[in-house]
Amino acid sequence: MARYFDKHIRVKQYQKGDLVLKKVDTTGRRASVGKLNPNWEGPFVVKDVLKSGGTTSRM
Repeated sequence: MARYFDKHIRVKQYQKGDLVLKKVDTTGRRASVGKLNPNWEGPFVVKDVLKSGGTTSRM
């Protein structure tokens, strides 16, 4: 089953200068705001691409 799902994963390579959005965690929201709050933060600019595949971003 794992091989089937792993076969369909698309790897995204980010480049320096790309704009990305960050998903807002539901635990970080206040209950008084409600469900109409945006699900994404950003856009953020990728300023460095790390060898391990991670990135660092700035606002």
